[in-house]
Parts: sequence; C-alpha cells; structure tokens
Amino acid sequence: MGYRISELDTLKRLFERVHEIADSGRNKDNITKWERVAGQMSPDGAFHVFLGNSYISRSLSADMREYYFDPALYLSVNLRQSLMAFEKFIDDAPLSKTIAWHMGVTMEPSYFGVRAVYENDKDAWEDRSNYLIEDYTDLDSMQPPDFYNSSAMRHIHEMYEKLCAITSEIAPDFTISFPRWKRSPFGIACSLRGMERLCMDFYDNPSFVHKLMEYITRSRMQWEDECNAFLGEKCGSCILANDEVNCPTVSPQLYVEFILPYEKQLIEYYGELGYFHSCGDLTPLLQYIKPLAPKLFQVSPWTDLEAACAAFAGTDTILDIWAHVSDDVMYATGEHAQQVISRIFSICRTGGIAGFQINSGNIQQTPRGTEEDDKKIIQWADACRSAQEIQGTENQP
Repeated sequence: MGYRISELDTLKRLFERVHEIADSGRNKDNITKWERVAGQMSPDGAFHVFLGNSYISRSLSADMREYYFDPALYLSVNLRQSLMAFEKFIDDAPLSKTIAWHMGVTMEPSYFGVRAVYENDKDAWEDRSNYLIEDYTDLDSMQPPDFYNSSAMRHIHEMYEKLCAITSEIAPDFTISFPRWKRSPFGIACSLRGMERLCMDFYDNPSFVHKLMEYITRSRMQWEDECNAFLGEKCGSCILANDEVNCPTVSPQLYVEFILPYEKQLIEYYGELGYFHSCGDLTPLLQYIKPLAPKLFQVSPWTDLEAACAAFAGTDTILDIWAHVSDDVMYATGEHAQQVISRIFSICRTGGIAGFQINSGNIQQTPRGTEEDDKKIIQWADACRSAQEIQGTENQP
C-alpha cells in the first residue's frame, strides 16, 4: 500500500489498544450511559469532550493539510484522539470499532465545486475570494453534484477505498463508515452565493432564493439516492448541520418563508429528523423547529436553555447542550465550571424533557500551550462527573 512498516506497526498497536478498551467494563458502562440518554431513561445525562483540529494538530503534532489526504495519518489521528478523550479526559463517550471518514465542514460545498483551503494547524475552510454564483444566471447552468466523477467525490472514494484496505489488513473487525450529507440547504446556499448577498436576495430577488434552495435540496436527495445504491443500504435519519440558521442572521419570518419548507422536504425524504444543529441563537425559532420532531436538538451557548426545555418538554427530543468553550471551559475557574454544569443539571432535571447530553464545544488551542489547556479540559470533565455523582446521590432512596 506504499506505507512504511513502522507506520503500519504503529497503527496496529493503536487499533489493538482501542480494541482492548472497546471490550472493557468502563467502555460498556459508557455505551449504557449513551443508550440510556437516547432511550429517555437517564436523569443525569452524559458528556463528551470535543477536541478540535487546532488542538489535535498541536497535541498530536499532526499536519492538518495532510490529515485529509493521507489515509494512515487520518486513521492514526482518529484513534489517538479517541484514546485521549477516553483515557486522559475520562469523558462518557464510548470507543467504537467504527471510524467515520469525513472531510469536515467544507465537504458538502466541495461537491458543488467550492474550493477548500487547508492549513497545517486548524480546520479547513472555504475559499471566499469568489463565489460560484456571482450572477443570478449562474444558477441556470449548474448541475447536481456527480456522486462518482466530481473532483471532490473522486477523492472521497479514493480515500475511502484506502482507509478500508488498511483497516481490513491490520484490524479486520473495524469498519470505515462512508460520509453522509449533513450540511443544510441554507448552509450550502451561503457557500455558493455568499451569506451577505444571499440575505440581500431575500428582499431583492426572493424567487431566486427559492430556486437556489430547491436546487440544493434536490441535489442532496439525488446524492443520497446514489449513495444508497453505492452502499447497498438506506441512509439514516436526516441531519441538518445548520450553523448559518440563527438569529439575527435570519428572522423567524425569513426562516419560515425561505428555509423551513426545504428542511421539511428533506425530513420527509429521510423519514425523520435525527439532529438539528446550530451553534447560533435558535431561541426565536424554537416554535418552528419543535414540529420537526428532532430526535436530538443542539442548545448552543446562545440558545436559551430554559426556553429549549419549555419548547421540548413532553416530547421525545433529547437536548444536546454545548458549553461556551471559551468562558465555561478553556478560561473558566473551577468554581465557574462547576456552577455552569450544576445549573444545566438543575434546569434539565426540572424541565420535563426526555433527556440531555453535554458537549464541551469545539476545543481549539490557546496561546498557553497544551499542558495548561489539558488542565482546563480535565477541570471541565471533573465538573461534569461531579454533577453526575451528586445527581446519582440525590436519586438514591
């Protein structure tokens, strides 16, 4: 396969370590925790440490320009990252024998031809020096992304084949999952047209916005049809990675007119909404999102937690609560971290919701260095465990 024996030996040791942990008692306990949250049977939630690319780049000395293009590096980073969260930060996330292949937030826009910009120590992002739809007429000549032959998809297929080949040779009981479409129609529209111009189009040319949203929605469903045929299985529930949908970027009125109809089309296509994700403020949109019946709904630091509990009380929706990664994790005192986590538990316990889980937020490197960053992450994880232990004590008869 063109890899040095030392690289494959290192990977084999990492796979063996993950395999060992995957069968351990603690990992089985973690699996049970998440199953209880998903099954609406847990009053004390579960928490996850989310290590972002800049943190991973520094802590693991990984070049993120190579990460998405070198299969051995991709596997190594993913395995080491999972081991770090499990062994060092002791979060509740279970280790799995499935590794997700995914190109990051630039993946879906790249299907349409948006160029991704890669840097050695941070997440890839989109080239915004120009947009594919500069003029309204540019949309007329655009075709749905080719599942096999576009440059982005050729790379995704090539990497997938190489990842599967390495894994089948040295860890045959592990599997690689093919990436599925997550980015929402409005998010893709912003990538193709530019958010500022698209927001002006709401008023200057509303028919164009509908035409663009319909094109993206139709493209996603066609892509998923082809992916289903390729994998020989039906796609799972709908995921709406929807950071661009937030207030005040869009008003409730604009959301209902230009965005919600296309999200409903996708949910009908998939059969259910698995996850509604936005790191922005969704508080004014809760009344419109609730009828979509998401199985999991993100509550960002800017979405009011009490309002989210009130909206989803008595439903089957689980809340995915994200910490303010700067204020509540990386620059928080121990007392502040504990207060914030305790407040989350208090609100969720009395909010009438089916369940909740807590996410640290996307942890990136700070100027202080890895050692100090690690202390803050451990501090936050300790606060989560402390709140769980208190909850468990209070629930005892």
